[in-house]
Amino acid sequence: MPTGPVPPPARVGWFARLADSAWAAVGGQVAVGIVLGLVWLTLAPRPAAVWAGEIWLAVDDLDFSAAQDVWFAVLTGCAGVLTAVVLVAASRRPRAGRRAGLWLGGSLAGALGCLGVGLTLSGGWATPDVREAVTQAPVVLTSPGLAIFWMYVAAVVTTVGMAGRTFFGRTW
Repeated sequence: MPTGPVPPPARVGWFARLADSAWAAVGGQVAVGIVLGLVWLTLAPRPAAVWAGEIWLAVDDLDFSAAQDVWFAVLTGCAGVLTAVVLVAASRRPRAGRRAGLWLGGSLAGALGCLGVGLTLSGGWATPDVREAVTQAPVVLTSPGLAIFWMYVAAVVTTVGMAGRTFFGRTW
């Protein structure tokens, strides 16, 4: 049993406290998701379209739904990379598993916030009553798997970052 003075407890910095906060992990990413929903609504093509029973048909005969999916994937993919950067930067501190769970769960909540804002503000939830009327098409996500793209990118980039760190012995 060692004798002598007991070292003081390690000081916890602001970054570690922020990374451990459930409010920052979930609430922050939901806020980012809402902003990304507005950006998606702005950037995704919304041509004049006609409601044809079960799908929107563009008047100009463009496949706008694929472009809407691509914009959603680009925006949420970038957010996933940023989430991973936070996770890898905070991984050398204790409780990395708890922190990863909070931030990956928050990324799913952020992606659903983005999807919800885009669909709600563009009228994507509603089924039009008037058929054959030309109107501006709402943003819709035709590939449901993209709803978890933010979380998927964050998980993959975090795993690669942690593995690279372990393999190369770096403490970036």
